[in-house]
Amino acid sequence: MKLRTLLRWMPVAAGGLALMDAAAIEPARLKVGRLTVPVDRGGDGLVGLRLAHLSDLHVGGTGWRSATLAKAVDACNRESVDLIALTGDFISKASHVPAALDLLSILRTDVPRLAVFGNHDHVYGRRPMEQLASGLADLGIVVLRNEGLRLRLRDGAVWFVGVDDGYSERDDLERAERQLETDGSPRILLTHYPDVADRLLPGQYQLSLAGHSHGGQIRLPILDEIVSYRHARTRYTRGLYMVNGNPLHVSPGLGMSALPLRLFNLPEVTILTFEPVEETPAPSNSAEEGLRSPLLLPEPPFPRH
Repeated sequence: MKLRTLLRWMPVAAGGLALMDAAAIEPARLKVGRLTVPVDRGGDGLVGLRLAHLSDLHVGGTGWRSATLAKAVDACNRESVDLIALTGDFISKASHVPAALDLLSILRTDVPRLAVFGNHDHVYGRRPMEQLASGLADLGIVVLRNEGLRLRLRDGAVWFVGVDDGYSERDDLERAERQLETDGSPRILLTHYPDVADRLLPGQYQLSLAGHSHGGQIRLPILDEIVSYRHARTRYTRGLYMVNGNPLHVSPGLGMSALPLRLFNLPEVTILTFEPVEETPAPSNSAEEGLRSPLLLPEPPFPRH
């Protein structure tokens, strides 16, 4: 084969391999991510606390794989964690509520399991929604719908606030917060839609947990953030952000929507561990040294919608 012909076909071959990876390989693999959340003022009781974060199962949806979701549940069962948080989009078809509940039925019961609903959980009408809500309750998974809940974990109490889906404007953060007591306990927010974090006051929460954007699904430079902003109406794709002085973790999720593809973006269960913030270093003349941050990602470049 001539070199010119070989070079002509190389991009086609590379594209075919990437498509095979995105359609058949990556969606079937599971990553257990591990991140550290810095504990600053007001969060002393959180030091050492470990949370497992799952989101966007999309059971019955495009390209969904029960084996991948079963691996995610198994990972939660094996990890040493104090609480499991599920941030919505359990289903992508009304007929698959029983399948979603069946998968979650083997989730460990020795730690609290808290959940909120996402936009896909609402779109199929009242009956599937009620079936999902009652089924999760039967499994002992507490669904917070614009509610607050105080739990005692490790060395102290923690307030958990869960809001209904903000993407479809069902969230009511103010209502949920009226249920909290001003006892100085740290606060953690569960929301499906990440942009709810934009409304928080500086330092109001020690952590917010969200999903929705699937990490952009296809992670290519610039493209993933553009797609996420246009399709999911959020500028937050995945990982840790600092938003108005509040840490926000956006899960890459487990399932898919629109396209049955994941590229450079494995389905993920994330284990988050709270650790104290290191002492602030002395002022430095090095611009690079002065820009260091305990979080993985800065605020993203896209404006609020």
